[in-house]
Amino acid sequence: RFKERLMEIPIEMIIRLGKTNITGRQLLNMEVGDVILLNTDVEDLLEAEVQGVRKYFGVPGLVKANKAFQIVKVEEPRFI
Repeated sequence: RFKERLMEIPIEMIIRLGKTNITGRQLLNMEVGDVILLNTDVEDLLEAEVQGVRKYFGVPGLVKANKAFQIVKVEEPRFI
């Protein structure tokens, strides 16, 4: 029973498109239609973090008009 409840606990998963640095002035001047350059290429795999730990790599897509993420690689665990 405990194990069943444990399986229903929400887990945060974040898919990152990329990162950039901007100034406060750039942030305040942003408008609809502005383009933000990221540090990733269109061909790069996206990173997925589970509870803040990088876990998967994949590609974005659509499934029946829903945004989706397809896992193509699993991050190997690193032991120190």
